[in-house]
Amino acid sequence: MSLSAFAGNRDNLVFVKQDYCVCNDGQAVSYGNCASFCSTKNTNGLDTLFANYMIRENDKYQTVQDWCTKRSTWDFRNPKCVMTFKNEEGVTVEIGVDVLGNGVKANVSSIPSDKIHIFSLVEKISKAKSDAAQLVKVETGIAIPLPVQVGSVTQFACVSKSQNQKFHFYFSPNHAPDAQNAGSDFYCHDIARYGERDDAMYPRLEEKSGAFTAWPNTSPLFYDNNGNGILDVNDMIRHFVKRFGGTINLGTEFFSYLTLPGNDQHYQQSGASKNSATYTMFPFIDQTTFQSFCPDESHYNSAAPLFRALKEVIAYPTEGLYAGVRLDDQADIILLNETEIKSVWFYVKNGQIKVPTDENVSRVSVYFYYPLDKTDPYTKKPHQHAYQVKSAQEIGFATNNTYPTHDRKLACIPKI
Repeated sequence: MSLSAFAGNRDNLVFVKQDYCVCNDGQAVSYGNCASFCSTKNTNGLDTLFANYMIRENDKYQTVQDWCTKRSTWDFRNPKCVMTFKNEEGVTVEIGVDVLGNGVKANVSSIPSDKIHIFSLVEKISKAKSDAAQLVKVETGIAIPLPVQVGSVTQFACVSKSQNQKFHFYFSPNHAPDAQNAGSDFYCHDIARYGERDDAMYPRLEEKSGAFTAWPNTSPLFYDNNGNGILDVNDMIRHFVKRFGGTINLGTEFFSYLTLPGNDQHYQQSGASKNSATYTMFPFIDQTTFQSFCPDESHYNSAAPLFRALKEVIAYPTEGLYAGVRLDDQADIILLNETEIKSVWFYVKNGQIKVPTDENVSRVSVYFYYPLDKTDPYTKKPHQHAYQVKSAQEIGFATNNTYPTHDRKLACIPKI
């Protein structure tokens, strides 16, 4: 009988917790929520992996340290733990560890950045292993905190002097519209209060901050920091999907830069830009019902690796973004989030106002009155105009969905 037979049954006892981080002198150098944890870690310039483990109840080992060091009956060899790291090409390297209680430290400076590695804790005598987890290091100084930051988009109005018509526009707070030049056909500020001459410091006409939310492009996740041709936010989702046991194609995209729908010439006249400086997420399509949806808590709390990954990266539940086109002037478009539009939208059947459902919304024309009156949404007031809900395809809004959204949602946005 080989000596390994006396090494004791250490298999299937040790499991890594998902809060592991790689730190380098106060900085996080791995993907995940590591910034706060790493801020207090002095690693003497080394990329150091900090991992905590759980040990299943058993009769012999109370801690991972016991599992790594405690001799088995009739075995006089000294047990010892190491970590193994296997890259995507199948090459495995072995690294020494320090173990205290249920915590493990390893110098992973030799592990290359921006590469996926699967690591396990291994006891060398028995060859017993912990479960495996995935690690992706990033270069020092560019580790990105999670979740992705959320921003708001502001709505405002301009009036065409020649048409005596009001149009609506949108901008991010860090990209405020330019002031109107003298002689412009539009005025976009309160001329009764400030006079005809515009100034960029003046509030815009009917300015409404937080008209809807989106993900601002100021987040480093919406850039390709590692130069692999993929936005880091998509890389990170793929990383977490793999961590949770799923698979996803390299280069799968979830987000799209939001180019605001609307008349190009009018946007130019408004002083705003159709480049919103924000991102939205592509809607999902249920492959059973073919109804579109935006992930919420029920998806995040499911067992699906993709939705668990989205919870890690974006945290907030999401909802749809919709567009309404004014019936008597289709150059005016209103953007509303799902919470707002579903409290006021309707269709007409046999002269009666009806509220659409997921089952019939794709088969009826849907409307709302604006400005919104949520207390009496189905009665048109003198100051209101009728808008029809339009799909992305109908207003030329870019989407990667091969199947149109059943309820005409354009995109998914954070719900806060």
